[in-house]
Amino acid sequence: SSLFTEVRTAWDGCQKYFYRSWARRTALQTALQHSAKEVGVGTIDRCRGFTSHLFKLLLKQRRCLARLTDQWVSLRSLTDDIQQIKVQLQTQG
Repeated sequence: SSLFTEVRTAWDGCQKYFYRSWARRTALQTALQHSAKEVGVGTIDRCRGFTSHLFKLLLKQRRCLARLTDQWVSLRSLTDDIQQIKVQLQTQG
């Protein structure tokens, strides 16, 4: 029970980080568009590519974490079911 609470709290933190990262990415791309004359087109393209790559990694990790969380919830549910079966068998025997 307490572990599930910790996982939920951590997940909420991950969600906040994800949306904050999305906002920063958008802000960075806007800033790069306005500084095109000062920095140079090649540098801006590299920065865009790098931020896109980092964001793809973030999305991949988010999907992986979601799958792991789903699997953990399923495992927790199965563990509870097994414990209930064990209690029922002990009361019958």
